Parts: sequence; C-alpha cells; structure tokens
Amino acid sequence: MNATLRRRTLPLLSALLSAAVAAALFAKTGVFPFGKLTLLMSDMDSIYAEFLAELQRVLQGRADPFYSFHAGIGLNTLAIFVFYLSSPFNLLLALVPEAYLLDGITLMTLLKIAAAAFLMTRFLARTVPDGERDDWSLLLGICYALCGYAISYSFSLIWLDGWLLLPLAAGSVDGLVEKNRFLPLTLSLTILFFSGFYVSYMAGLFLGVRFLARLIEREPARANAGPPTAGLIFRFIAAVLLAAAINMAFILPTAYVLANNMGLFGQARPEFRVLFDLIDLPWKLFSGTFDGYKDALPFLYSGLLPLVSAALFFSSPRVPERKKAVGASVLLLLGLSFHLAPLNFAWHAFDHPSWFPFRYAFVFPFALIWLAASALNGPRPDESDRESGPLVRWAALLIGYLALIWKLEPNRVSPAFFYLNAALIAVFAVLIPLSRRFPGRRWLRVWLTVLVIVDLSLNGWTTFSRYQREYTTRADYKSFHDRFAADIAEYGPKNGAFYRIEKTDVRTYNDAAALGYPGIGQFSSVSSVAQTAFLKKLGYDCYATWCSYRAANPFADSLLGIRYLLTGGAANAPYREVSPTVHENPDAFPPAFFVDAGAFAGPFADDPIQFHQQLAQAIAPGSAPIYRRIELPAGVPDNLSPDEGDGTGRRWLRSDPNTEAEMRYEFQLRKAGVYVVYLPNVSLNYTVAIDGEITHTDHGSYAPFLTTIVSEANEPHSIAFSIARTEDYYDDVRVYRLNQRALAGIAGSVRANAPGYRYDGRRTFTFEIKPDDSGARVLMTTIPYDAGWRATLSGEDVATGPILGGLMSVRIENKNGGTLRLSYEPPLLWLGTVISVSGLIVLFVILIIKWLLSRIAARKKRAAAGY
Repeated sequence: MNATLRRRTLPLLSALLSAAVAAALFAKTGVFPFGKLTLLMSDMDSIYAEFLAELQRVLQGRADPFYSFHAGIGLNTLAIFVFYLSSPFNLLLALVPEAYLLDGITLMTLLKIAAAAFLMTRFLARTVPDGERDDWSLLLGICYALCGYAISYSFSLIWLDGWLLLPLAAGSVDGLVEKNRFLPLTLSLTILFFSGFYVSYMAGLFLGVRFLARLIEREPARANAGPPTAGLIFRFIAAVLLAAAINMAFILPTAYVLANNMGLFGQARPEFRVLFDLIDLPWKLFSGTFDGYKDALPFLYSGLLPLVSAALFFSSPRVPERKKAVGASVLLLLGLSFHLAPLNFAWHAFDHPSWFPFRYAFVFPFALIWLAASALNGPRPDESDRESGPLVRWAALLIGYLALIWKLEPNRVSPAFFYLNAALIAVFAVLIPLSRRFPGRRWLRVWLTVLVIVDLSLNGWTTFSRYQREYTTRADYKSFHDRFAADIAEYGPKNGAFYRIEKTDVRTYNDAAALGYPGIGQFSSVSSVAQTAFLKKLGYDCYATWCSYRAANPFADSLLGIRYLLTGGAANAPYREVSPTVHENPDAFPPAFFVDAGAFAGPFADDPIQFHQQLAQAIAPGSAPIYRRIELPAGVPDNLSPDEGDGTGRRWLRSDPNTEAEMRYEFQLRKAGVYVVYLPNVSLNYTVAIDGEITHTDHGSYAPFLTTIVSEANEPHSIAFSIARTEDYYDDVRVYRLNQRALAGIAGSVRANAPGYRYDGRRTFTFEIKPDDSGARVLMTTIPYDAGWRATLSGEDVATGPILGGLMSVRIENKNGGTLRLSYEPPLLWLGTVISVSGLIVLFVILIIKWLLSRIAARKKRAAAGY
C-alpha cells in the first residue's frame, strides 16, 4: 500500500475500531438496543436531553430558535442553543423522529468518538515527514478517542466537540508554522468556535500554548529559512480574530446573557492554593482509576501505550533537545494548571466551576499522545538507538509508583488493578522496541493492537460499570413522557391563546423543554437570575440557576397565568377537575392587564405570603386579604432541645448529634377549603412530609416554599421535619387559609382590565389597546423582562421595563389606543450578525486574492517554461 493511500485509510480504520469498542462497551453496559438503559445521567439527563428535544422541534419547524416559553417563564433560547447545542452533530436530530431522540443521542456519542479517532489519526499521520513511517498513528488515534476524559464525560456532549476538533485545529497551527498557511487555521478555528462556546475557549487557549511551543521548538536554521516569527504571530492572531468575528452572531448574544442574566463575568479570583496532593496526580494516568465525576481529579488517562512511549520522546537522540524541553514545559504547565487554583480558574474562562473542576483536562491526552507520536513515528531505529533501556527503566518507575500508592493506600488499589496495570506496562515496554526494530513482523503489531484495545476497554468498563447504576432506563423515560403527552396536546395553548400549564410530578428541572409545554421549570447556565429570584419570592422551589414546580401555589399560579395543572391522578389538587389527570385554575390571569404604576413602586416583602398580600392589593386595591393565618399547636420535638442563647425562641439544636431528630406538628383544620403551607428554608437540611407524603428531601429547595393542603372540615393533618444533615432547626412553619372568593374577585378585576390579544405561538404578541383619556397607563405582562423585547403601538416604539423585578411592563401614553405589538429579538443579535457578515466578506476577499495570486503564479510558471 502506497503512503498516500495508507494515510487515507488509517483514519477511517481508526474511527471504525474506536466506534466498535465504544459500541461494545455500550452493549456490555446494557444501553439500548443492547439493553434497557440509555446514556442519560447527570447533565445529559437533566439538561442536554431536554434542550435537545427543544432543538429538535426548532430543526423540524415546530418551535422558535430565538425565544421559548418552554424554559422558565420565558427565556432567550439562542443563548441556550449556542451554549449547549451548537455542535454540528446536533443537526442530525432534524432527521430523527421525536420518539427516537434517545437513540439519536447514543448515535451522536458514537459518531463523536469515531470523529475524534479519525481526526487524531489523520493529524498524527499527516505530521510525519514524507518517507518516514506513520505506523503508530492508528493506535494512538484510538487511544485519544477512548481516553479517560471522553469516556468519563460521555454524558456531557457539549464538551466533546472541543476535544474532537482539537486535532483538526492543531494540524492547522502546524500548517501555519511550517508552511505559512493562514486559511486552514482560520477555517478550523471558525468551526471550533461555532461548535462549543465554552470548551472552545479552553481548546483555543491550549492552541495558543501549542503555537508558542511550535515557534520555540523550531531549530534556528529552520526558523531562519521558514516564515518570520513576527509574521506568524500576526497571522495567528489575525486567524483567531477573524474566526471569532465570523461567529459573533452567536457569541455576542450569548455573552450578553452570561454577563447580564447570570453575572458570570468579573468573578473574584481564587486565593493561591493547591487543589489536591501532587502525589495523587500521576495516579490518573493509569487504567481503571475512575474516582467519580463531579469532584474527581483530572481525567489524564490516555492509554498505557502513549504513557510508556513517552520515555522514548525524552530519551531518543532523534528528538531534538529543544523539542524535548518544550514538550516537558507544556506537560509541566498543564500539571501546574490542574494543581493550582488561580491557573485552573483561568482555564475555566475565569469562572468558578461548581462541579467537574477540570473540564479542560482533554488537552493533556492530546499533549501526551503528540509526544508519544513524535517518538514512535518516523525512521526505523538502528543499533545505536538502544530504546529498550529507557523503556524498561520508565516502566519500572511507573510500576514502582503503583506499588507505593498500594502501600500507602491499600483500599485504593486492588490486587487485580495493580497486577493488570503492571503487566500491561511491562509488556508494552517489551513490545514497543521490538515492533519498531522489526516493523515487518505483523504479529507484533497485532499483539499491540489487541493489548491497546484490552487496556482501553478495561478502563472504559471501569467507568461505565459505575455509570450503569445511574443511567436512566428507556422505559422510565418513555413512560414519563407518554404519561403527559396526550394532556399537553389537548390542554396546551393553541389558536392564538397564551397561558401556562404545569404538573406536580417532576422528573427534571427542564421537563417543560423536554415535553414542550409553557411552564416555569428550568435549569441552565444561561438562566436569568432575576427571573429565578422573582419566582423564588413567589414561593416556588427555585434558587440561582434552577426553578421547579412541585405543588400548587394558587395566587402565584394565577398571577403567572397557569391555567391547567397536570396532576397525573394525584389527590389534593386545589383546582377544578376537568379530567382524572387534569385540573383547571379558573382564576388564571391573562398575559397582560393594566395596573396602577404607583401601586407597584414598592418596597415589597421577601416573605412569599406577605408578598402575595401586597401584590393582591396593588393589582386590585381595596380587595379582601387573600390569606388568614391558622394558629398551629406547638411542634412535638424528638431529639431536639431549645437553643437557650437564641433571642428569637425559634432555634432548636439536636440533643444527640449522631441521631436523626424530628419536629412534628399535629393539627386539625376546622373549615373545609384550600390551605397554603409555608415551609421554611429546607435546603440541604430537612426532609419534609405533609400528611405522611414526603414533599422535600434533604437536598431539595434552597428557599421558603409554599404548598397546599385541600382539607375537609375538621380533618386532621400533620407536618413532620426530619433533621439528619444539620445540627439545628428553625421553628417557622405556618399555615394560612386561602380566601378563594377574594382571589376570584381579583382575577375578575384583572380580566376586566385586560386588552384583547393574540399570540403567534412563537415570540410575538398583539394587543388591541382601547382609547383612554385617563393619561399614561402601565400594561403589566406575565412575560419575564428581557432587553430583547420590543414594543410598538400603531408602528411607533413604546417603552418597556421591569416590574416586580422579574416581569415586563409596557408604558402606554397614546390616548387613542391602537395595536400594540410585542416581539422578541436576542440582544446584540443584529450587531453580531453585522460583524459575522463582515468577517465572512473578509474571508471571501482573502480567498479571491489567494485564487488570483495562484493564477498569476501559474501563468508566470508557464511563461518561464516557454508555453
């Protein structure tokens, strides 16, 4: 096989073998179609799969790409798609039926693993000089595709694009340094920046390190003969800026959301500290060292083949000393970045990761495999190379390190783990020099291939066997969706109407996106913290970046226009039953209504009950109070004693800190009706049960929370707080009787002050505003405030602004009325689009100039040849 054909087939073979190994691991784990499991766990389950369902609707023309009421009470979905879903692989979802979304996710995971193997093998093979051997590119490409980072973060699809595209971009960096090729780098960076807003920053930072490394490692003679260093630096910066400019239509609107909705920019720098004991870091280089995923050490495992082969890079006389120094410096920089908090902070785009503390760790397998390839690929060694000695000494050092860890922490190292790693390291140390000395003996290469696959498979199974217990089953996912699909289709808004629906059975915070209904639940890194704070203040189960609907909250439900509650047949629903599984809230407010602006000047209480009372009076001045407090008997403590030093008289301490405590309230509600229960802050502290049914576990809400009890006359009830994870308890549970007549009267008043409207089902509302001589009016909406909303009245812009800190209002000063149009465009989208189009024009001009220059050069060449 000639060299050209070989270098074309090696990447394809690498991709097929990597995908086959990954598929075999999925089969062993029991992932469908080989079993009942899916790849849904952690963020894949609670974020990506749910947003992928929404993206699928967009790609199939059933939802809007810029705004959705399926996320929170309304959210900029362009930011969601750019931050989470911009991978080109996701376009495949347009071809996948909705019922097979989970299979599409499995397919995309396999395709990304195969693509990483293809690109890495191609990169390694193409960087070998002509006439030199590239035999090892296949095995090293498979090692990259099945490295610890890819396997351990297989549930985080958004991070895999930066990892798989890194070899493509790195090859373009080499093309710039060696051949002064500007366009390939620009195009590869454009693809990288498009494919992952977050991880592309980390990959781009590493590419900058690699670019500097490639400049430094150039021998002086070659540097003088090649492109000048200053020119290369200018071209590299220009490529980065042009690629970023082309992507500004996506980057700018998303950056705006991260800065204004989440406040992620300008975070305080961490203090100078180490993140783990340095002796633990090499541990992650070995097979089978999975130690969790949320707070684990960085996933450095790249396969034992490149780990053992690294000794050749530093010992071979064929590798220039300058290149060895640069390679060691890059590894040292990465090691220090993992170890030191300030450097780790910088790699995470100056953000503090709450989970997954080393998200950029994929750059280490790339660096290690590149060093191994630099030593393994190339000319056949001669007698003077003496490769066996350094490999044997390095293998002994690795095995000695494992033995030391086994001695220091015997619970961490099983005998099987030690002997398996030691045996594979020893065998690789023997086979590598033999295979290099005798490349014609194919049985050596076959054995190496088998051992590499065994090594990678065992490491993969170590991880997937742990994930097996967390993976969502296909049946559970499907049954949950099927349970609500018919009711959502029947009772969801249609024919120009807008209202919200919710349900009391929660699978994830992003159920609304998964099922496609306008609710309030949402969890993402592009959430609006102002919106979440507003919903939390209303008494919903919300905090920072997430919000969930867990129980009826009658006044807040009415305010937000939650018209239907899908109960799944559960009892204790405070609304009118319209089917065995659906209840209707007759007091749901319309999407917009006129209010007295002065009544909303505030200040408003943070306590949800007081906030509701104030809102009711602001919306319908003079209306009767909507709540009346019911006095509860004193709670009965178990293993709790009053805190004598607490001035409030509400704080209790656990008597025996090693035993669970309980505070229990037994009471009887004299009148039949709907009662609202105020639960104090139960986050990470208490398990709460109302009438024997658990409403919160000890890792539930972070805020005071409102729920309801529908009671018959003189019916007994109980509320029990179990305290196991904290030493204290604050006695602040309250019960209020809801004045349903007052709430109905407020809803009637709101409807009387509401203009007629029509909703287009996407991101546009039209309201018919009647003439009014009373002066300026304020139209309060149930749409969350966002700078992207634009209001026009009879074609003229009118002002929008926040009201209550979370909703949007429109100031109407035209006494003649007219048609009010509310439409949404992501902030900075227009500016970003202008920059992107300008960048594309610049790229096109460069392509034209390059084409013209090549034509001129060709003509001169023909003229010189006498044609």
